[in-house]
Amino acid sequence: MEPAKYIKDGMKEVDHIAHVIDPSDYAALFIKAQPGQVLGEVCPSYAICPSAAAAIHSARPSALRVFFMLRDPVQRAWSQYIMNLREGKTSEKDFLKEVERDAKQAKTGWGVNHQYLSLGTDAEQVERYLKLFPKEQVYGLLHEQFKKNPGATMQRVFAAIGGTHG
Repeated sequence: MEPAKYIKDGMKEVDHIAHVIDPSDYAALFIKAQPGQVLGEVCPSYAICPSAAAAIHSARPSALRVFFMLRDPVQRAWSQYIMNLREGKTSEKDFLKEVERDAKQAKTGWGVNHQYLSLGTDAEQVERYLKLFPKEQVYGLLHEQFKKNPGATMQRVFAAIGGTHG
């Protein structure tokens, strides 16, 4: 959906996929926030997009916390493969064949191929942010710990952003 239309229509959907370019469109996404409310968003593509860290740093260098949900790369790729099967994005029944086929694509990138392997390169993704932001603003959360105890992980997030929880 186009960001301007989404905003104009009252942002009724819970989530959406759109490439927001205009800073005023981006700011409008938070129009429903209450005064003093902590604002944030979840966008995994910011981790893999090579230019995102610099763009975020340029826009909000000090008022930001960056969280990475770090996951075992094999488990992450398997989960994505299962999702792709369920959603009909692939019909290959052999996981390894699917990963190999995807890795051999001439064109790669967001929306072009599935990137089973490259999406699991957490160190490279986190490093882009650590080069620009103080390490105190960058947090690594382990997916396995989150699955075992989501409350403890969320307490860590709330403490980092200065929010409260009940």
